[in-house]
Amino acid sequence: MGPGTRPRSGPTTDDGDRPDGEAEEQEATRAKEQTMTLTGRRPVERTARRGYVTAAVLAVVGVAGAGVWGGVVVLDRLDAPSAFVRAVPGEAVELDAGEYVLYVEGTTPGALGAVSVTAPDGGPVDLGPVADLRYDVPADLVGGRDDVLGTGVGRLEAEEPGLYALATEEAVPDDVRLAVGEDVARAGLRALLTPAAVAVLTLVTALALAARTAHRSSSTGPEAGR
Repeated sequence: MGPGTRPRSGPTTDDGDRPDGEAEEQEATRAKEQTMTLTGRRPVERTARRGYVTAAVLAVVGVAGAGVWGGVVVLDRLDAPSAFVRAVPGEAVELDAGEYVLYVEGTTPGALGAVSVTAPDGGPVDLGPVADLRYDVPADLVGGRDDVLGTGVGRLEAEEPGLYALATEEAVPDDVRLAVGEDVARAGLRALLTPAAVAVLTLVTALALAARTAHRSSSTGPEAGR
């Protein structure tokens, strides 16, 4: 360095000039973006996406599975009357101790007149009131017909196992049957409770996962690169 020459300070460009403020700002921006990447902002965004996708898949699979389960239950309940015990008026049916509903198949309860049930010991069994209970009688039980309904007549309590005689005040056609079985409405609701509970639980879990993902993303994502 010769006499009288002033030393240079700071960065310079190839032609010896110092970079202007715009170039310095661009360089700082690039450095900040690199820092944001290194400190994990992009991985946090990927984690958030995985969380939302997992929540959505859980909700769809859970609800769809519960729906299929519920459909199977409904089909099974439609066939439940096949297990009822049946008799023409004047005959007896064998029952275990428990609560049952007496139904008439092939006509309306009003066409029967008074209906009586006699316990194994010969004593009368009181019939309690029932709601408007109806079901389609399985076609294979009525010669392939699909228009025969079973209608609730009354609720009876079998206090002991044995033969219970069924009788009607009015004469009925030969194709009319009395049937004894479970409360079809109550049994159907009980059967549907489990798949419905699974669907609700799955939705709640999926919503909780999505909310947790959103909380994590909002608390770490935007600040991670600062």
